[in-house]
Amino acid sequence: MQTLTYNQLDEQRGVSSATVTAPADGVSDWVLGPCGAYPLTIAVHPGAGGTAMCRITTSRIEEIVAGSALWQPWGLGAVATDTIDALQSPVVALHLAATGAAASMDIVAGD
Repeated sequence: MQTLTYNQLDEQRGVSSATVTAPADGVSDWVLGPCGAYPLTIAVHPGAGGTAMCRITTSRIEEIVAGSALWQPWGLGAVATDTIDALQSPVVALHLAATGAAASMDIVAGD
């Protein structure tokens, strides 16, 4: 599990962010969703020749840890090129699924 790390931009602003990677044909660590900091900006970066998909869950943390969480694909499905989208509703956690090549995902929430 990862959490978003807060980064102070100036005296009045900051952002919380995390980056995860998924191996080819695998999934990343899950990232705990922030409380109240929405929308989230999600940038998915599939590797050359592969696809990647952000998946989200509203399952309880205990279900995630036990491996029984229900993971849903984000609205854009699997993407083959660098793609950015915004998630408007709270989620418990997010992770990245990669097919064919390793991939990475950046998650950013403002305050």
